This record gives sequence, C-alpha cells and structure tokens, in this order.
Amino acid sequence: MTTGMPEKQFCGVCGHENLTSYDDDRCASCGTLMSSEFSTESSTEGRPIQWRWVGLFFGVMAAVLLVVTLVPVVNQWFMFIAFPKWKDYLQAYSPPAMVLPNGMISVVPLMLLYVVGGLLMGFIANRAIYREMALGAVASVLLLWLLWLVRSGFAFKVLAMPVVAIADTVSIKLPPVMFLLTVNIACILLAAGSCRVAVMIAEKLVGRTNCYTCGKSFAIRPKRPLACPCCGTAQLSRGLNWAWAAPTVAATLLLFFLTVSFLGPRAKFYYRCEFTKLSDVCRGGMERYYEKRDDMYLWRSDKDDNTQPGVIMDPYRYVGLLVPLFFLGPFLIAWRCRRTRFKTAGVTILVNWIGATMVAMIGLGFAQFEGVFMLSLRLHMVAGMVWCVAGALGLAIGSKLAPNMELDLDPGMMD
Repeated sequence: MTTGMPEKQFCGVCGHENLTSYDDDRCASCGTLMSSEFSTESSTEGRPIQWRWVGLFFGVMAAVLLVVTLVPVVNQWFMFIAFPKWKDYLQAYSPPAMVLPNGMISVVPLMLLYVVGGLLMGFIANRAIYREMALGAVASVLLLWLLWLVRSGFAFKVLAMPVVAIADTVSIKLPPVMFLLTVNIACILLAAGSCRVAVMIAEKLVGRTNCYTCGKSFAIRPKRPLACPCCGTAQLSRGLNWAWAAPTVAATLLLFFLTVSFLGPRAKFYYRCEFTKLSDVCRGGMERYYEKRDDMYLWRSDKDDNTQPGVIMDPYRYVGLLVPLFFLGPFLIAWRCRRTRFKTAGVTILVNWIGATMVAMIGLGFAQFEGVFMLSLRLHMVAGMVWCVAGALGLAIGSKLAPNMELDLDPGMMD
C-alpha cells in the first residue's frame, strides 16, 4: 500500500538524504546531479577517457622524440643507442652489443622530457587527466621502440644483445629488454606524476580548477565543491593523493641515495672505491671484507684489474639499516594524509622499493656489469620484502594514530 509520501534517495557522494519529488535533480547538500552516471563515489574512476588529451600529449611527445632520436648531434644527449652497424663503438665487444656511448647519465634527459611534458599538460588542462597522460605516455613509448628499430634497420635480433653503457673508463653491461622496459615504465610514471604536481600547483595559484567532464572552470576556495556547479558531475576522487605520494617518494629516494653514499662508509655497509688509489675509508672497507668475506660483496669487473672503480658492501647491514627510511613515508601518509590514505600509502610502499632499486643500479654502482646486475637485482628482491614489511608496519601504526574523522567527505580537505 502506498502512503503518498515522497520517496527518499541518498546521494552517492556526500550521503545526504534527498526527496526524489524535487524538480531539481541535484543533491540538496553537495549539488551532485543525482541522475548522472557519474554521481557515485567512484565517478572519477569510471568516467570516459578524454581522448583529445591523449592525442595532444602523444602528438607533442611524438614530435619531440622524432627530433631527439633521429637528428644528429641532438640525439647524442637523449639516450643515444649505438646499434651494431656502428663499428667504431663495437670493436671491443664480442658478441656485438647495443651501446650507450654517453653512459647511464644519458637516460636522465629522456626522463626529463616526460617530466616537462607532464608539467606543461597539467598547467594547460588544470584538471584530473592522469589516466590520459599515462595512455599518451604508453603510446609515445611504443613510438620510441619503433624509432629504435628504424635506426637499427629493423634488426629485431638486436633486442637480444646486451646494452653496454660507457662512462669514462667504466663500462656497465645491462640486460637489454629489462633495462629498456625499466626506462619506459619510469617515463610513464614521471609523465602522470608530474601532471598531478602541475595541476596541484595551478589550483593553489589560481584557486580554480576545471571539471574533467564539461571542462568548465569553477572556484575551489574557500571550499572545494563535491560536484561541478555547471554539469553536476561528482568531483570527489578515490584515486591516489599525489600531493602526498609524490613528495614522499621523492624525499625517500633522495634520503636513500644520501644515506648510502655518505653514511654507508661510516655505518660500514657500503664503500665505493677507486682501487688504483685506495682512500683510508676504502682500506677499512677492504680489511672488513677480508674479515667477513663470506658475508660481504666485493664488486669489480676483474679482480686483477685495479683501473676500474668497484663497490664493497655488507648486504645484511645494507638491508637492515635502511629499514627506517621505508617505514617513515607510509607512516606519515597514514597518519596525516586526509584522503585515500590507505591506497596512497600502499602504492608509496611499492614505488619506494622500485625507486630505491633504480637509484642503487644507476647512481650507486650496483649494475657495473652483467654479473653484478643480476646479483644486485636478486639482493633487492630480498630487500624489497623487508622494506615493504617495514612500510606496511608504518602504514598500520600511522592509521592507528590518525584522528578518527570523515576526511573523505570534507571538500575542504581534498588535498
């Protein structure tokens, strides 16, 4: 039996109880269009992909990659790869190898291109287009592989050849596909992350943002609305809180590099030495290695060749003493982050481990030649389990200490 009373409907964004008999189909509390397909909490994750932003980013990156890959002189600075037909670089290598004549440092300018591209797109769009940025970056990476194949004369067999990075008198031999894919994945993550940083900065500077559905600009001060005032699309995102994730990961990796580089010798777990002219610190490291030979590593290309630098390390101290670095970031996010703290802290745990492995390989001499690369990769697989457990512990403790309030529904605390 019907009572004639108007039916009630709860808003999927703010939870407000609305009467369905209203002529206006918007939530009376937050303004979300109740009949919209984007009126639920997962609206920003279920929205259609805006392909114009994918195409714009891909078009810009495609033009830049064509220049930095194919134009002589310019391409020397952007991960220039000398393929087997460049005989001058390959006389010393048997079997033939792909060569980075300018060393591992040439990878950095290529990554910076994606950082700059992500920043520019973020400032131009001033809206949440992170999925679009990731898709555009994936497309540009596929184009980059095509350009590499073009320069190699479509010799697909070169992908099975090792990559040799030359820096001064040091050469580092790397597994080909793993190395190239690692660089590609880093470029994709940098593009999406830098776009998020740019959007965050733009919103702070102008106090406005653009709706990712209708594109209309609206004010986010003094409080960010939960729905677009123009089209009623919910603006609440359950995605990662990049305002916390990006600085936390950057700070963790910087502290990781500085701790290993400068505190490693003092804590007796890492020494990077020139064997032609041993310093007092490295002499101490050598003495420690001879005392604990079974528990330490001495990495250099040839035990009888003292012309190339090497690394002395204690893997147990290396893994154990760096645990606080991987505990601190997730702990702070879980304790102080005001939106999607569990998802943000969880992803931060994983990215910290992957980033630290890359920093060790590229910046700390953990990949000087193929044998060392595989050994250090196995070391960081084991270290990853310990460091991720430390991060998970930090997340659990931080969430226990966090204030108990409905942070996800307060538009003033979106960031």
